Amino acid sequence: MLEKYFQNLYKTYKAGDATEASYYPDLKGLLEDFLRSKGVDPSITVQPKLTRAGIPDFTVRKDKELVGYIEAKDLLIESLEKIEGTEQIKRYKERLPNFILTNYCDFWLWRRDAVDETKGKWIKKVRIGQPTMFRFDVPPPPQKSHEKDFFELLQAFFSFYIPERKTAKSLAKELANRANLIPSQVLYLLRDDKEEEIDRIYKAFREYLISDLSEDDFSDIYSQTVTYGLVVARLRQNNKDQFNRFLAESLIPKGIKVLHDTFSLISSSALPEAIAVYVDDMATVLDHADVEKIKNELHRKKGKDDPLIHFYETFLAEYDPKKRKARGVYYTPLPVVSYITRSINLLLKEKFDKRYGFADEGVTLLDPASGTLTFPANAVTIAKDEVDKSSNAGSWLQIVKNHILNDYYAFELLMAPYIIGHLKISLLLEDLGYKFENSDRFKLFLTNTLDFEEHKRSSLPGFPYALTEESKSALEIKKETPVLVIMGNPPYSVSSSNIIKEGSDFYELYESYKETVRREEKNIQPLSDDYIKFIAFAHWKIKQAGRGIVGMITNNSYLDGLIHRDMRRKLSEDFDEIYILNLHGSSKRNEKAPDGSKDENVFDIQQGVGIILLVKNDSEYKKISYFDVYGLREEKYEFLETHDINSTDWKELQLKEPNYFFVPKDTKGEKTYQQFISLKDIFKKYNAGIATGKDDVLVDFDKGNLARRLSIADRNAFELLMQNYKIDEDLVKKWCEKLIGVNIGEQIKIYDYRPFDKRFVIYNSDILQRARGDIMNNFLKENLGIVTTKNSKLENFDEVFVINSLTDKHLTGHQTFVFPLFIYSDDNGNSLFEKTGIQQSNFNSEFWQKVKDTFIETLDPYIILNYIYAVLYSNIYRQKYNEFLKIDFPKIPFAGDAEIFYKVAGIGKELVDLHLLKSERLENVSATFPVVGDNKVKKREYHEDGQFYINDIQYFGIITPEVWNYHIGGYQVLDKWIKDRVGRHLSEDDVNHFLKMITSLNWTVYFQKEVDKLYPEIEKSLTND
Repeated sequence: MLEKYFQNLYKTYKAGDATEASYYPDLKGLLEDFLRSKGVDPSITVQPKLTRAGIPDFTVRKDKELVGYIEAKDLLIESLEKIEGTEQIKRYKERLPNFILTNYCDFWLWRRDAVDETKGKWIKKVRIGQPTMFRFDVPPPPQKSHEKDFFELLQAFFSFYIPERKTAKSLAKELANRANLIPSQVLYLLRDDKEEEIDRIYKAFREYLISDLSEDDFSDIYSQTVTYGLVVARLRQNNKDQFNRFLAESLIPKGIKVLHDTFSLISSSALPEAIAVYVDDMATVLDHADVEKIKNELHRKKGKDDPLIHFYETFLAEYDPKKRKARGVYYTPLPVVSYITRSINLLLKEKFDKRYGFADEGVTLLDPASGTLTFPANAVTIAKDEVDKSSNAGSWLQIVKNHILNDYYAFELLMAPYIIGHLKISLLLEDLGYKFENSDRFKLFLTNTLDFEEHKRSSLPGFPYALTEESKSALEIKKETPVLVIMGNPPYSVSSSNIIKEGSDFYELYESYKETVRREEKNIQPLSDDYIKFIAFAHWKIKQAGRGIVGMITNNSYLDGLIHRDMRRKLSEDFDEIYILNLHGSSKRNEKAPDGSKDENVFDIQQGVGIILLVKNDSEYKKISYFDVYGLREEKYEFLETHDINSTDWKELQLKEPNYFFVPKDTKGEKTYQQFISLKDIFKKYNAGIATGKDDVLVDFDKGNLARRLSIADRNAFELLMQNYKIDEDLVKKWCEKLIGVNIGEQIKIYDYRPFDKRFVIYNSDILQRARGDIMNNFLKENLGIVTTKNSKLENFDEVFVINSLTDKHLTGHQTFVFPLFIYSDDNGNSLFEKTGIQQSNFNSEFWQKVKDTFIETLDPYIILNYIYAVLYSNIYRQKYNEFLKIDFPKIPFAGDAEIFYKVAGIGKELVDLHLLKSERLENVSATFPVVGDNKVKKREYHEDGQFYINDIQYFGIITPEVWNYHIGGYQVLDKWIKDRVGRHLSEDDVNHFLKMITSLNWTVYFQKEVDKLYPEIEKSLTND
């Protein structure tokens, strides 16, 4: 057997131009001979080399049972050890339970641990010949001494069996490992020259659901659709027959037509072989699952977490951890859902005379961003409780049939949660006594809630036609069906691609959220966030119906965002009662509980969230109620589970023009603050900092590295490098056109990237997303600037720094605005300060006249900047006017007393020099780096004794807690600087720089106290009364 194999290999080798794939038939023949010798009918599939991502070359079955995979490398690779550590082989070891790695002479058998699936090992390694011997003129002989070991290895490989999966978690992991191999095959089919069913499905998705859906994202969606569809089919199989993909279509409810028709391809012989092999593998895994035990596990127990969500989360964690993180918003914590649904049920009974709440046949309900149907499922559970408590408990099945399946609606855009949602509701209703008939379906539709276009019905059979029918039904609900309750957890996406088209009442209502801010504000992009559009949709639907309830958990930025004032005004005009339960939890704002303790988010996100309940019922009395919930996540969950709208201790808000804030505001000191002068009235020109759009490519610690990365000696090599950075193909082409033949070094400039963190950037307006040349060009020469934010997003204002270089828009965390001291121009005659050359001050003439009237005409512009900087670092000023600093650019009080003015400016000069690391005070640093080592940053560990460890032995110290915790904007300064260098070796300059940073912050704390001693005198001597 082995002699024949080696002779075949030798013939292939001598034929010339042989690649690793040339030897596939020879290896396949050997494996088939071995199986026949054991009396087994061989079934070995050779996979075509489709993509760079790579898939195993051979899929091996025995009597239609999946056995494992074989990955074959080139014959002339002398040692498999050279490739064992590649990403491809690591991936196979993580995901495949049984596979062989070979170069046709060496055979290594990998087996994943049956108990701990995170572990595995090479259980046998055998060499049956020398690869180098094929270069001679006669066929090399096999190593007979290893023949027995080799056949034992094959016997072990073919004797593998798929272990029975007894838990949902183990099943989810096993399916994910297979599903992960499908997207690359789908991509290949999309990019070949054939028009196949998979192409038509992709086009239907783009036309009817997601117009900008990429091939990559569709491939991922398709893989998950197949996986969850198979799960649904398997869970519905009641007999003991062997499960396979050909049975799936018949087992999927015909009522869910989109999914059913998708499986008309999956369950057919027309499914391309490249995909079919993995679908068959997943079907085999499902066939070997203890489906009754798993099905019982997936039924939700009262008061427990949703097991289907855990199944989904486990699958995503194995399938793609990044997608799990990105799509965590699918899952709304049950305590949140419980608070909202129980509160709405009470409102229905108390405000709308719906005696049985959700169970009342007069209640229509819609979740416009349903995910996995968590909100409607909870409403169903509450409806069952209401019926059970009533005198009509025996009518439950009729209520489900005639009311819930008719009057509860939900929309979802993505297939995976859509499928899980249908599965969840069928399992829930089965638990509650109602068994779905084959024609039954819950009215969850696959649609984009914000798409109101009337799509032409597809003439293509199968999935495209089913999708147009789904779209038509959903559109009728959007446009015509009156809805009494709208609830859910809409998506948050400020860079939303959803466009609400003109020509509808919905469009007019959404645009009313921008009525005045469109004229008064420069940047209203946050009003394009999807959650705003979904609130507007709910607003419009309830207004359309004339009365109703909205209950949602959303991003809470709109509660006090300046640009959201029209939105708040419109909501307060159209709804009679508004309830705001602010759950806080914003790490972006560095939120803490009022007692200073930790405040956590109820989701795994940085953005704070809140619950809004809107009630429209033609009441003469209007009110807005508010309540804060701070604390740890579990504490918030406990509050939500034990409270509802009636038991929450609401505080009534009085809305005030022009901002209509939906949060309590401390307006003490407002009259005084309004006398101050805003930065936008002090400086003539200002703008946000640079937005590169691609920091990881266009910014670097090292000028040389950046120059080499962007220099185009070989266009193909450059394009390949940019692909590794995941740069859009069109953008790469544009960059090539603008960078070829250019001296990159001349365009690379020093860049104020983060506080105390200068890096390098390419300064080219054709390459940067937003170069802000009107402001940034002024920093190509000597200059200073103050950076701050327009409306602070932090609990406590501290978003201030000084710069002397090109500046990043996120230097202080949130959007950073730059106020340069000087503007450079070719016109020499307009300088307010008679500066020589082309340097002009950037102060407004009106402001300058006011200052000149108070002080002396020769006042230096640096002194004014220093004074402003000192005021902005006063803790008294920051705390006293914190609420107003969240609304607009800071306003500055200018002392009327020259002595006080110059003293404050003197402190400002100290702070400016300290923050630019130019102060003489930094010559004697206040910290040390005493231990010798490799200086590699491996961790960030601050100890109570003031030592800050960057690895196991090296540390900076002593750092006081006050300095360690010092924040500038959204960054904890010292921790952020080191965090960005994890994995790097600190140079001597880096160490000295960090020691100066520590010293600078020590002095900063000192001078902030000094300016606070003078600040009360500033307000006593105001010039702008």
